Amino acid sequence: LPNDRAIADRLTRILTVTGWFEGLSVTVKEGVVRLEGEVAKTSHSDWAEDIASDTDGVVAVANEIELRTGGWFDLRPARLESEALIKK
Repeated sequence: LPNDRAIADRLTRILTVTGWFEGLSVTVKEGVVRLEGEVAKTSHSDWAEDIASDTDGVVAVANEIELRTGGWFDLRPARLESEALIKK
């Protein structure tokens, strides 16, 4: 089985690739993964939890990723989408 550090490193790399997470923190102790950060969509948080749960060596996942809520005029989603389009 992979050790805790290897699990944390792998999950961090996987989740970072998407660009969906702000303030991402992945910690693992005794096979228990703790996910922290913010996302724009709850589906992204759910996806992260599913990925972590399916990772070899993980016994439980504490998903503490929060849904980011902007003010009534939040341009962050538009900025993130623009950045994603530029990277393609």
